[in-house]
Amino acid sequence: MTTRGPRTLLFARLLLAAAFVGFIFLVANSPARVIYDERYFIGDIPLLHEHGFTAKFLNSLKGAVGPLYAFVHAAFEPLTHLKPVGMRFVHLLLLLALFSILLASFKRLEAV
Repeated sequence: MTTRGPRTLLFARLLLAAAFVGFIFLVANSPARVIYDERYFIGDIPLLHEHGFTAKFLNSLKGAVGPLYAFVHAAFEPLTHLKPVGMRFVHLLLLLALFSILLASFKRLEAV
């Protein structure tokens, strides 16, 4: 395993922080309407409210993402009010959570 100097690690962290700030900027300035394939998946959330987690709900799913998208956005609905920009921030939050889990895993592997 190669060791990295403190400058290299600092540069990598700054680069990752700048990229994440860029993502925040992109989401904050994104259109306040649904774009691309979002329209296919947003319709699943009212179905979850209407049918609950039943076979009827699962058979009514319109998109390929499955029920997880509807569950996540139903949970965050009090914060986002199902507004597209708010929903995109949820995706960004989940991306940050994934990065944090991966970073913790990598640090743990290096410690072993």
